[in-house]
Amino acid sequence: MDNTTIIGASGTLIMLIGFLLNQKNIWKNSDIRYDAANLVGSVLLINYAILLHSLPFAVLNFVWAAASFKDVMKSFKKSAMDQNEKYLKFIKPIAWDEVFNLWEENEAKQEYWIAHYKKRGFNSWKEWRADTIKAIDSRNKTWELHEIVNPMEYVPRFFGGPFRSWIKNVYQGKKTLSFSEIANNPQIQKNIAASKIIENFPSDNFFIGLKTIDGIVVIEGMHRCCAIALAAKKRKALNIRANIAISVFPDKNIPLFGSLNSPT
Repeated sequence: MDNTTIIGASGTLIMLIGFLLNQKNIWKNSDIRYDAANLVGSVLLINYAILLHSLPFAVLNFVWAAASFKDVMKSFKKSAMDQNEKYLKFIKPIAWDEVFNLWEENEAKQEYWIAHYKKRGFNSWKEWRADTIKAIDSRNKTWELHEIVNPMEYVPRFFGGPFRSWIKNVYQGKKTLSFSEIANNPQIQKNIAASKIIENFPSDNFFIGLKTIDGIVVIEGMHRCCAIALAAKKRKALNIRANIAISVFPDKNIPLFGSLNSPT
């Protein structure tokens, strides 16, 4: 048996095994093993088609390989999300009005933010924050309250929200970065040190986030998440408790928030 036949037979056999296991419900359509078998088999058959100079067969298997590769990557990301969820302990369903009220309690009375939203032409904190997140239709989403079991380990894995000013000044033009990456930014380190937030970190914390295929994206609690990530980087333990209100955001492309001259 020549090498060309071995390559073709191997690719066909791998894909047939995957097909039969799928038909017998041993491997589900969403099983990464099924997607991986299709990917490996189709790549071998692409090589087989090229050796035979069969362009239609090569194109067919290229399309199959591309679809399988996409599914494999999706499975990897889902597996990572499932692994991360061990750090989240479900507490209860929560209505958006309650989420918004908790956010208001955390922020609305701070003089810095009062001056900020008034300078931008808003008459109240509620008016300002409703405008900030209007693009995600938060009121019509389903929200859950979770406890973050180990904030020092897990919060640095969160991603910063896609705020325009953060994209410009912190994310180096990217739409988001993890807080462990943000903590490496010299300006963030300087700001956290100047505010003394680590030294005076609140013991009870509330955050708001969106659950995406890439992980949790924070829309409330950005500066505290930066402080936690920086403290973790410096191996400085913080004795804190943290809850987070989470809603699933199925679209990977979360709309941009805020304006270029706004901290959040």
